[in-house]
Amino acid sequence: MKSLGTIGAGGLATSLAGCMGGGSEGSSLNVVTAPTPTTSLEINHLQEETDIFETVMDDIGYEGDVQLTWDELSQFMGGQADIAPSVGTVEAAQLATERDFDLTAHAQTTPQHTALYVRSGSDYDPDVAGSKQAAIDALVENDAAFGIGGWGNGPVPAYRLIFQEKYGYSFEEGGDFNIVTGEFPALAQMVAEGNIDAGGSGPPYGLYPVRDQVKPLLWNQEELADIDLPKTAMCISNGITRTSYAEENTEAIAAWFGMEKYAHEYMANNVDELAARSDVQESLNVPNEDAAAWILNFRYNAMNTENELPASLQDVPFTEDRIAQDKESLRSIESMGQLSSGWEESLSYMEHDIDEYYEMAKNNA
Repeated sequence: MKSLGTIGAGGLATSLAGCMGGGSEGSSLNVVTAPTPTTSLEINHLQEETDIFETVMDDIGYEGDVQLTWDELSQFMGGQADIAPSVGTVEAAQLATERDFDLTAHAQTTPQHTALYVRSGSDYDPDVAGSKQAAIDALVENDAAFGIGGWGNGPVPAYRLIFQEKYGYSFEEGGDFNIVTGEFPALAQMVAEGNIDAGGSGPPYGLYPVRDQVKPLLWNQEELADIDLPKTAMCISNGITRTSYAEENTEAIAAWFGMEKYAHEYMANNVDELAARSDVQESLNVPNEDAAAWILNFRYNAMNTENELPASLQDVPFTEDRIAQDKESLRSIESMGQLSSGWEESLSYMEHDIDEYYEMAKNNA
């Protein structure tokens, strides 16, 4: 596997001021999450534009802190965070078996929502190749450069299942594709400029400026449905905690997801107002209001996409059926040899009633 280094967006570590509520000693919720443009806007609304986070945490007797960093996973694994909202169950299952951690998943917040893009008019454009299968065949036969953000990147587990089960190819290190790595937000531009031949992207990740130069070869969410998995299978974000923390701090976790539901709803219902703000346009790295609205509608309202489900869900808690579906998707990955056996002994799931905390957030907006 070749590496393209750190082309494109660099890492960002920003600590947002947490609340200093009246919780008993040791009652704290430390959140570390990836600083995607839209997540940064959500956290800003919860902490800077309003006092929602501080007020809700104080009301339940907790101190709280939110940190935005691309180093989310290592900080969580190092014990510097209680919850990692943007870690999925695939990663959690791997960590549970490989690192001997007992972990718990709490929600479905970000389904597979990105597409695999190729240059319009290239040999890998399905309209040129004749079909998606023919375009994928050409990627393999020509040893074309296929860009990912890293093997721990959210779309990778879906690629593994989609390509093996539907198209007949192995997507892994040393497999059928010529995989190269680069910064995920830069992949769309790299496809447009010819530095790579295919790469995952979506509107929040640098796609907008080159949207007329590239086109989707496939959408992960739709492809999963084609192989009889739910469109929420292999969510990129499931909100992972250590099991010991989950058992002792159920209310704090439910409160976080209540606030997250509110934030997703707020963003979805206020696209026009948000898109008109220059600071929002700057955060999304777009030149104008129309571009900001295009991205926000993709993320929160499933517009400008073939996806049925938006990238940020509002109905997030696990249910019995959702847990069963998620486990089934992990078993599919295990059957491919991509996940060690024994994960079901170390990865558990927890259902939450978040309505009370959603109302608290809404009332403090």
